[in-house]
Amino acid sequence: MSQADTFDLPSLAPFFMADTLAVIGASTEPRKQGGRPVRYARLGGFQGKVYPVNPGADEVQGMRAYPSLSAIEGPVECAFIALPAPAVP
Repeated sequence: MSQADTFDLPSLAPFFMADTLAVIGASTEPRKQGGRPVRYARLGGFQGKVYPVNPGADEVQGMRAYPSLSAIEGPVECAFIALPAPAVP
C-alpha cells in the first residue's frame, strides 16, 4: 500500500465533528454530485445542521435551501463545495 492509498484519520475529525455543514451547489436530486452530500449527511446520522446552498431552489431534499453562503444565519464550520471549478470563486 502506498502513501497515496492511506490518509490520516485525525485530519478528517473536523468534518465529522462539525456542528454545521454547508453544501454549496446542493441538488434536489439525491443521486447528483451536489445531492449526495446532503443525502448522506442525513442518512449517515450527521447530528449537526445541514445548510443546502442553491440559489435556484427554495428547498433541497425537504430542507430549506439558501441562495448563498452569506444568507445562512450564524457560523458554518464545514463546507462541501459541489460546483464546477470555474464557479467556485
